[in-house]
Amino acid sequence: MPEFDFVIQGATVFYGFKPPEKKDIGVTSGLISAIDSSLADVEAAEKINGTDLWLCPGFIDMHAHSALRTFDDPLLVPKIGQGFTTELIGPDGLAPAPVSPKRRNERQTYLRGLEGSGPHKWSWSTFNEYLECLSQTNPALTLVPSIG
Repeated sequence: MPEFDFVIQGATVFYGFKPPEKKDIGVTSGLISAIDSSLADVEAAEKINGTDLWLCPGFIDMHAHSALRTFDDPLLVPKIGQGFTTELIGPDGLAPAPVSPKRRNERQTYLRGLEGSGPHKWSWSTFNEYLECLSQTNPALTLVPSIG
């Protein structure tokens, strides 16, 4: 059995707290399990040439309008493609919840252009109900919601 699921060899690693370095990275079960100057002699199911690759911690988007986007695109493909792994949603106080049932359609119409189309019909009024619906979309990113 291989020691790693895969090894990325010779990538430029950006730690965020010290200058970048050329390193080999071993990954097991989706987690980084080794960072070393050379993992050339270890067993891995796959070895990836990382010579022209940069590896860095996930980025945090501190002002994201994705409060409803995961209902349409749970992977948030444009954000993942930019390296974001966490988003602060609802940063302007324009959150989908809490919302009174009487104002739900008005809020939904207003937010559609800013936050994504979301579900056709909103089933929430409280913030906790919204969070439950949001979690059921299984977003690829960590979403940190602000209360509107």
